[in-house]
Formats: sequence, C-alpha cells, structure tokens
Amino acid sequence: MVLTEARRSFPDAGGHMVWSRSWGSDDERKVVMWAKHPWTDVDDLGSADLPAARFVAGTTETPIGPVRVMGVCISWHMANVRHGDRNRRSWEDHITYCGALRRLIEARDPSLPLIVAGDYNQRIPSTRGGAQVEAMASLLETVELLTGGEVDGWEKPGIDHIAVRGLTPERVEGWPNVIDGVRCSDHGGALADLRLR
Repeated sequence: MVLTEARRSFPDAGGHMVWSRSWGSDDERKVVMWAKHPWTDVDDLGSADLPAARFVAGTTETPIGPVRVMGVCISWHMANVRHGDRNRRSWEDHITYCGALRRLIEARDPSLPLIVAGDYNQRIPSTRGGAQVEAMASLLETVELLTGGEVDGWEKPGIDHIAVRGLTPERVEGWPNVIDGVRCSDHGGALADLRLR
C-alpha cells in the first residue's frame, strides 16, 4: 500500500512500514508504504536531484517474489513558488522530479519487478501542454502506466497513479474520494492486482 500526505501512525494493522523523510511534524510524511513482509534495500532519498521528503523506495516479498516499490509524491505545479523557498517557477520542481525519477528507474535492475505508485500531480493524459507534460511523457517511457485516462470507479481521471515494469495487471480499478456522502480525501484511490509478465 502506498499512501501520500499521510502519517507514520497509519495504518496500525501489523505488517511493515517505511516512509519518506519528514516535511512537517515527526508523524507527517509525503509518502508512507505498508507491506505484509519486511522491506529491504530501503531508500528515502532516491537522488539529490529529487525535491526533499517526497520519495521512498523498498523491496518486499510478495506471492510472486520480490518486488521493488517506489512511493512518490511528485511536486505540484506551485511547489516553492508562493510558499516554501519561493525560488521556483510554476512546474519547475515537478519537471525536476520527473527527470530525476526517470534516471532512478533506468538505473534499477530491470529483472526485478517494479511498481511506481503515488501522487503524480498530473492527470494523464493531460488536458494541457507544456514542459510538464513532456517531462511526464519522458518518465512514462520507462514504465507502463496502469491508471491513465478512464479507470473503472473514478468519476474523472485522477492524479494518483500506478505504473509498473515487469508486471502485468489482472485488475485495475479506482474508487472515489467521497464515500457515503463523506469526503475522505481530495484524491481518489487506485488498486491493481498484478502478476509477473
């Protein structure tokens, strides 16, 4: 499970958790990942080129063998523009993140199945143009996006995505952010059942 903008204290249901570096209180994290089995080869930096505290990766055992998971919270278009460092142009951190993540993916052993999941902060396909769309398209040349466009269960295309390498989906579905009239999040969720390619 990959959660974005979450707390280390959630979920408290057994299993094993890893998380990105702190961006607020000690409990708050941009990315939290949970697995039934322990994580190995954990990396909460990724690259010095990634905007801080928005990445964590680890390898865990699954019924299909070891799988590498990269949990991401790609910077939104206004990151460090009006708040934070205030030294960026719109989409600058987003574009930087996409390029650094592509290099990380390319550097990994392609024989180990890979999942890249989390908040991509972009609807895919995008309804706009620009350098941010080109940066995302370049990133997606390294993995297969499972949640682009219309996904069963979503009312509209989302910004949270699942992409894979070396895996094939048996099922992909989304669920809305409003359940029984209660808004649970400002993002919809996504689920994929995967098998080896």
